[in-house]
Amino acid sequence: MVISGPYRYVRHPFYLSFLLGLTGVGLAMANWFFLVGLVPFGFIVARTRIEEAKLVERFGVEYEDYMRRVGRFFPRFMR
Repeated sequence: MVISGPYRYVRHPFYLSFLLGLTGVGLAMANWFFLVGLVPFGFIVARTRIEEAKLVERFGVEYEDYMRRVGRFFPRFMR
């Protein structure tokens, strides 16, 4: 289980970068069409619940502790 690097701050850094990329494209295009791209992000949110259930099965309490400490998509600054 990797908990260093970007995984120290968020559990799913790739998905966060996808969301930030969609936001950046929308801002660069100066319109709100990028909101259509948020639909796939909704599917990603649902997918992470399945992924995390499998990770809890595999790593048990260690992953549950990690979930409590680290935010899913956004860093937790208050602990």
